Amino acid sequence: MQYLTDENKNITHVVISIDEWNQLQEQLDTTTIINPYTSVIEYVHQLLNRNKTDLSLLGTAGLSAPSFSLNILDRIKKKDKKEKVSYRILLELLEGYTLPSKKFNSKILKIQLKTYSFVSDTISIAVGYIVRNDEFYTRLSQSSNGKVDEKLKKEYGFDAEKFFNDTDNELLSILKDGDRYDFIFASTEHDIKKFFSLTPIKLRIRKEPELLRFFYYDLFRVSQLISTNNSSFEEIFKKYPLVDVIAKAVYTENTLSGATSRVYKARKEAETIVQEDWKKYVEPIT
Repeated sequence: MQYLTDENKNITHVVISIDEWNQLQEQLDTTTIINPYTSVIEYVHQLLNRNKTDLSLLGTAGLSAPSFSLNILDRIKKKDKKEKVSYRILLELLEGYTLPSKKFNSKILKIQLKTYSFVSDTISIAVGYIVRNDEFYTRLSQSSNGKVDEKLKKEYGFDAEKFFNDTDNELLSILKDGDRYDFIFASTEHDIKKFFSLTPIKLRIRKEPELLRFFYYDLFRVSQLISTNNSSFEEIFKKYPLVDVIAKAVYTENTLSGATSRVYKARKEAETIVQEDWKKYVEPIT
């Protein structure tokens, strides 16, 4: 704690850390908690706004907005909503930092159920892990430029040739020129599962643990991307670990140490499944 004085040595202000301030506010049961992620939140807002399609610019190509069919305009607006889904999830989480625990939990639960609705059966879950696999994504991206990588079929049961011939042009465009995480979320919407030939191994699955693994995996990967782009954000996440925010949002009845342990465990499980253990869920049909 630091004291600021005037010219007569009278104390006029007190400077305390955000942590101490927030602890004091919680003890007093007030709602004036300070969000330490403010600069990260502002950055993500800027990122999302920068990726929005500016309909006013359509006229620069000699095409005014009214001349477009409603169908095309609707597709542009939907595209804006689909982009940077992972960043939107992170934004919701960080903005909820100052909310009461139960309200925060309810908000995050709705996001989870909406975003990870594909978590329903063994094959859908396995495909969700596979599209997050670094090797799969790299091989598929490289195949978009010409020769199809045969390992996609052999190792993952993925018919890349059929995919490039039959899938929606929007998804192909995202794969070729877009953000990796845009592709991951768009691939589910465009039913990439139909290009996989897989047979289930793990017949019984529990939806909630699987959903949480995807949720944690995506949040940590995106926060790492943000930290890589800005060293000051890296310092913020070090001082105020994302795991604590997640723990507060998901496990409202647990102690912080118990909740963070559960998050770390599920995150580690997700990383292992994405890398290799998805093979315990399904077997490729070649």
